[in-house]
Amino acid sequence: MGKRNTEGISISVSGGLIVFTPSKYRAHPGGSVSWNCAEGPFAVQFFGVSPLETCDAQSEAGNQASRAVRRDAVAGTYPYACAVFAEGRVYLDANCPAIIIDQP
Repeated sequence: MGKRNTEGISISVSGGLIVFTPSKYRAHPGGSVSWNCAEGPFAVQFFGVSPLETCDAQSEAGNQASRAVRRDAVAGTYPYACAVFAEGRVYLDANCPAIIIDQP
């Protein structure tokens, strides 16, 4: 089991690519995942099963979003896609780094 993240995922755009820091995010059932993007509004969408209480998240005020991890989330790796509106364009990464859910 890896070290669980205590801070959110920072999203940025560099050279036309979406960058995620940290590149892999570890969470646990009953915890939460948050994203922030100084570049502009964004949306994330999980493929298939989501470990979160919702399958997607859109930025809110301050270009941030936070979602709770389901208490019954099964340990595993959950990929998702992300779109960011920045510099007058929409950038899409359909193969983002994943959220990793550890056993509690």
